[in-house]
Amino acid sequence: MILYDPAYYPTPTGDGEIVVQYLVSMQQAYSTLGIENFSETIGIQYYFDGSYHEWAALVTDSFALKYTTYLPNYPGIQEHSELGNVPARTMLSNLYPNPFYQKTVIRYQIADIEETKHISLKIYDAAGRLVKQFNNLTIQPFNQVVWDGHDNLGRAVSAGVYFVQFTAGDSKQIEKTILLK
Repeated sequence: MILYDPAYYPTPTGDGEIVVQYLVSMQQAYSTLGIENFSETIGIQYYFDGSYHEWAALVTDSFALKYTTYLPNYPGIQEHSELGNVPARTMLSNLYPNPFYQKTVIRYQIADIEETKHISLKIYDAAGRLVKQFNNLTIQPFNQVVWDGHDNLGRAVSAGVYFVQFTAGDSKQIEKTILLK
């Protein structure tokens, strides 16, 4: 089990992510997989008494299960809108897909629009050279841009590791992405 410190791995709600790794597949019919709070009043059930949740993947050898507060990037799950209207902090939310072939969506959020007058989003290669700078970024609570693997001059960049640097006011964050060809 890996518990991620939200100070180093921030999430939209400020909660820490949890990754549970399984070396071997499920063998016991009466096992339970999931998490719950100390008082057992709130929880997530993944597997119980031989049955998986309808959206769950089978637990196989070298399987990992991640518990997170990021909203899903696929349709079909209804979320409570009260949590998603105002970000808890200004941050680079996530890059999806990562690694990517043709394009990656870079999401960022701004908690206090009034305090954030200038934002920048830059992409650097592994040598630290500026590859792409996004200008005229939107300043709304939740935003996104798409990087198609091209530099500022419109040339396709080579496959490799790139770093996305997000700056908004006093907040600065760097995330790694990998371009595959």
